[in-house]
Amino acid sequence: MKRAIWTIGMASAGLFLGLKGQETRADIVWTVVSMLWAAAIGLGIGTIFDQKHPSRHLAIYWAITLALVFALVGMMANAVIGPSATDFQETLAGLIGAIAGALLGSLFGSVHQKKRRSIGLV
Repeated sequence: MKRAIWTIGMASAGLFLGLKGQETRADIVWTVVSMLWAAAIGLGIGTIFDQKHPSRHLAIYWAITLALVFALVGMMANAVIGPSATDFQETLAGLIGAIAGALLGSLFGSVHQKKRRSIGLV
């Protein structure tokens, strides 16, 4: 149930943000992309916290979810540091953010799994 609520809630937030930035009819594609991106983050969060007995894929869920979040954070940080960034610089910042998020997410996921195993929940 948490998974569905998180997915729908985050998809709604992504849709709102996509519609807010829409200026032309061609921006409909980017609105859908932002909605799907946010829905994927919500699905990851819901999947992580909805598990009563975490599966062995928990570290993968953490890695993918944080990679999606940190890709956006990387692009926003690049926009703040250098407002006149090229498309290549934006892409590179997003890629660096995604890699950092995936590494951090796999670390969080493995720690979460070990902690649950040590207290006998798995």
